[in-house]
Amino acid sequence: MLKRMQQQKNYQISIKSIPAFQVISYRKKLKTFYHEGLFWEEFIEQLKDQKIAYPSDPKKSLTIFHDQEYLEEGVDVELAILLGRKTEVQPPLKCRQLTAIKFVATLFVKGNYHQLPEAYEAFAQWLELHPEFTMEKAARQICHVGPEHTDNSEDYLTEIQIPLNSLTLTQREELSSK
Repeated sequence: MLKRMQQQKNYQISIKSIPAFQVISYRKKLKTFYHEGLFWEEFIEQLKDQKIAYPSDPKKSLTIFHDQEYLEEGVDVELAILLGRKTEVQPPLKCRQLTAIKFVATLFVKGNYHQLPEAYEAFAQWLELHPEFTMEKAARQICHVGPEHTDNSEDYLTEIQIPLNSLTLTQREELSSK
């Protein structure tokens, strides 16, 4: 266990851009992060009730965390599936377009979900070393391999996407003088 934790300290963070895309989503406040699995079950039931197929490709579903800081309770979470086109849905589901993001920091977490806070901490440390960026919007997570794919939580693969704002030299100087 200790060996795995030591290896996980070296998260590879890369920058990419993400195009705009249409989603069907369901957003609400959860008691804690640990209630996300139950929320996914509720979302999938809503999709079934509205005769909307849940995508088999794990890259076509994501979680968006709207809180700008870490919260233990009252977590603002939005679940979404990607679509090729706009679709009519009934509440509580919504069809909307997620905007394109020019700069996104991405990192992959192999293993169980208990490692996710450590990965976010690694991102915060990376951000301190890269003053040309600030965190811009809510973070997203894509579960490439999760409990619906395997019984072994050590095989889970989660992609964390954190939108960034690229600062100009003048903006960086203003921030550092505060």
